[in-house]
Parts: sequence; structure tokens; C-alpha cells
Amino acid sequence: MSLARMLLHGQDMAQLPVLVPSALTPRWRWAVRRWARGLAAGAGALAAGAVVALWCTRPEMPPPLPDEAPVMAAAAVDARTATRPTAGAAETRERGEIIQMAPVVRDGGMRVVLRSHVDGAWVSGPASVTDEDGLLIATRPLSDAGRAEVAGAMGAALRLVRPDGGSCRAVVTGAVALARVDAGDEIDRDADAAWNAADDSRVVAGDLELDGDCDGALWARSASLAQPAPAQIAPADPVTRRAAIDALEKRPEYRELTDGSGSEEFAVVTVAAGGETIVAAQFLAETCVGKMPVLTALWRLEAGAGGGAAGELRFLGAEERIKDIVGAADADGDGRLEVLTQDDALGLAVMHRGAGRYRFAQRAPVDIRGCRC
Repeated sequence: MSLARMLLHGQDMAQLPVLVPSALTPRWRWAVRRWARGLAAGAGALAAGAVVALWCTRPEMPPPLPDEAPVMAAAAVDARTATRPTAGAAETRERGEIIQMAPVVRDGGMRVVLRSHVDGAWVSGPASVTDEDGLLIATRPLSDAGRAEVAGAMGAALRLVRPDGGSCRAVVTGAVALARVDAGDEIDRDADAAWNAADDSRVVAGDLELDGDCDGALWARSASLAQPAPAQIAPADPVTRRAAIDALEKRPEYRELTDGSGSEEFAVVTVAAGGETIVAAQFLAETCVGKMPVLTALWRLEAGAGGGAAGELRFLGAEERIKDIVGAADADGDGRLEVLTQDDALGLAVMHRGAGRYRFAQRAPVDIRGCRC
């Protein structure tokens, strides 16, 4: 039984098994404080700015229907391959990397995510660690192979973008392997323990020299590229809201998580820019820390007859790890919105769309240990 179903059917959270790494923070009051402080500059639109999902383990997704592509399968895609076709490492380094949309992390200093994983050959030397209110930030220097992997990003001029489209400038001055873990009471506050515990959150991140006010910046883009219009995120109109909830209730992913009692609650927003509108519907469930999102489904809203609001919804995927949509823009100019999500309590992820489904292209997660609901 998934955690979502355990929560919905009233199983005592104190009796739940703790999986390592667990998905969301056990230090939930601290996480709410961090979340509110870190995303106040425009995030939190999906559930009126008040929803932070605080789980103890990540539930499994039900399998897709036979005629569907895998639903938003997670992919370890780095900033280079997520933003343009791979031209080969040598050619990419020679021309410099073009970053269209990459998450920005602020813990331990503002950095841009260059790779969403860390190959063992990319690091050399001991780890170091800092502790920010219980969040351990472990870094390791890059080896020659690691520095070669991201050489094309060194010296890159970037624009750091806030959800409202405002931005500042920055230059990549170096890179480290970075891992973040909410240790709870389960991990010693030493560098090796933190690095070893954070096996699901290791990334290669570029150090930044900032120019201007970068508070609230969530994603980075090469300064040489035109700035796309930010999507407007707003509560759905009543007709669209009803249509999205009806569509969600028919999904197998939803039926796996509900007992059909009729007491279900939902949050629905539209994400619109450049002639495209995405509808995001969340199923909210009662958890040990209040009502939280346990499933988010995405559709593209096709224009209705005569351009009315009652258009057709085209399904684009359902995912349990999306806790909020904090921004969106057509970053690669293909007419389809890239979506920046808060996945879990502290992580960020960029989602791209291909083959009719959204999928994680880049993630900057936080490993969470323990459960104190």
C-alpha cells in the first residue's frame, strides 16, 4: 500500500516503515518555515500559497494504461541535454553550453544546476559540509574528468529568473559536486556521513558571481538568449475547474488513491503563456500535517467551439512528486511550456514535454531521512 493510501485510510503514521531516502522532510515545521521564506517571491500558486506536502515515504505510481506512454517518467537529464540536442562533449565544450532552463539552488550559496547526477569519476578529494538549520549541504571538488564535463559552462553569462519574469545577471565562476540532506536525528553532522546519505540528491552545480538583486530567482538561462514571457498561473475558472476535476476522477492514478467517499478536495489552476494553457489539478488528502497534495495531473486546454472556455482537455501526465508549480515559460521556443515544479518540500525540478507527456528533465532534490509526523 502506498503512503498516500495509508494516509487516506487512516493508518497511524507512527507505525509506517521509514524508507531511506524518504521523500519529504521529517522536520516539517522547519520545512514550512524554509518553504515560506524561500518561495515567497512568487511561488505557491497551485494551492493558494499554503500547501507544502510533508510525507514520510514516496508512494509508487500505478502502471499506465496499455495505450499510454509512461507517465512523466523521471529522467536524469543534465542542463546541456535538456536544453538542446547533444552535439558531443568536445563540440559542446568548444562552443560553450547554452542553458535554456536550469534550477537554481540557494542552500550554501546560490548556484545553478549543471548536471542532475554525479558520476563517481567526476569527484576527487574529501567532502566538506555546512549545516543550515538542520539541512546539511555537502560538497566535493571535481576531478579532472568532472571539470572537463562542465568546462563549457565555465565563464557562462546567465540570467537568473524569478517567477514573475524579473531577473538578475550572473556568471559561472566554478563548479562543485553538491548534495543536500535533511538529516533529522539519523545522520551524524560530518561531511562523509552527509555525502554518503545524500545519494539521491547529488548534482553538479555551478558557483555564481551575482550582479544585481537575485533574491527569489528560481531558474537560470543563458544571457545570450531572449527572455521568454513568464506564464501566468491563476485559479481556473469554474467551467475549467469542473472539467479538470471530472477528468481527474476518471484517471486510474486517482482511483488508486481514493476510497470514493465523496469528501475529496481539489485545487485547480491554469498555467498560460504564448497561446498555450496547461491545466493542473491536484487531489488533496488529509495527512498528519493537514491537507496536502498527493496527486497532480496535467492537461493541455484545447480551444472550445468559438473560443469559449469549455475546451477539450488533452491529458499530459500525472505525478505524485509535484507539490506546487512555481513557474513556467516556453524556454526552448517550441510552443510548449516548460514547467518548473516544487517536487517535495525543498526540491526544484524542470519538466519538459515530449511524446505527449511531461517528464522530469532536471531535478535538484533534497534527501530526507526519518519521519516525525
